[in-house]
Amino acid sequence: AMVKTLTEQDKLLAEIDEAYHKFHADPDLRSIYEGRLKWQMDQATALAVAKDEGLAEGEVKGKAEGKAEGKAEAARNLRQLGVSLDIIAKATGLSPEELGKL
Repeated sequence: AMVKTLTEQDKLLAEIDEAYHKFHADPDLRSIYEGRLKWQMDQATALAVAKDEGLAEGEVKGKAEGKAEGKAEAARNLRQLGVSLDIIAKATGLSPEELGKL
């Protein structure tokens, strides 16, 4: 009830509420968001582990880039074998958006 009252009174809040509902209704948008969030958490974890191991940030980024390239290579190979993008996304953790760029 409170959200309805606020959105009736404020056009910007109404637009935000509408975008929020569209986002939650679109499984592709949610998947892209979740993939991006997972990637960000993986990066933060990698940096934390590297600091514990005494690695420099540049070394960590190099390892992360190598890991990302390995995932991309696997995705390209799976695609050439005719595997569906949904299965490739689940197997590699890459988002549909990332797969579209390969």
